[in-house]
Amino acid sequence: MGWERHTERNALRRELNQALKETAELRKQKTHPDQDAHAPIEPDREDQALLTEEVTTLQPLRVPVFSSRFSQTLESLPEHVARGVMT
Repeated sequence: MGWERHTERNALRRELNQALKETAELRKQKTHPDQDAHAPIEPDREDQALLTEEVTTLQPLRVPVFSSRFSQTLESLPEHVARGVMT
């Protein structure tokens, strides 16, 4: 039973090494297999969209306005519930 696990582990290692070699070869290729070797590579449009950052403007501070009954209702609740409401 122990030798079966050993054999299986070795087979998985060989498969992993083969997959890593194939991955390394694919990374070395400059063009995609479905593209012509002399055709210019089109830039990734998603990268272009991500590179342009939007200018964010500062928003004014917004202070909530509560009704007068809000504080009365809050005081009638247990303390842990009131604290949860305000977070």
